[in-house]
Amino acid sequence: MTMTRGWMVVLGGLSLYLLTLGFAAGMASERIRFDLARTAVLHRYDEAVRQWHAFLMAAERRAEAPPTDGAPARVVR
Repeated sequence: MTMTRGWMVVLGGLSLYLLTLGFAAGMASERIRFDLARTAVLHRYDEAVRQWHAFLMAAERRAEAPPTDGAPARVVR
């Protein structure tokens, strides 16, 4: 079986196409994996920020609330 020039061009083009398709699929799968890991980190960070803000708001409420034991209010400067 002899390879003609036309068949060699077709096989070369097909090889280049498959190589490009494999490269693009690899890049897409890596990007999806990276985004999943990034999303998990951002969710943990967001939860930590929410907890910190809740803590600060609770501290502000305690500082602004009138004392309940009859003691005079402290002035914080």
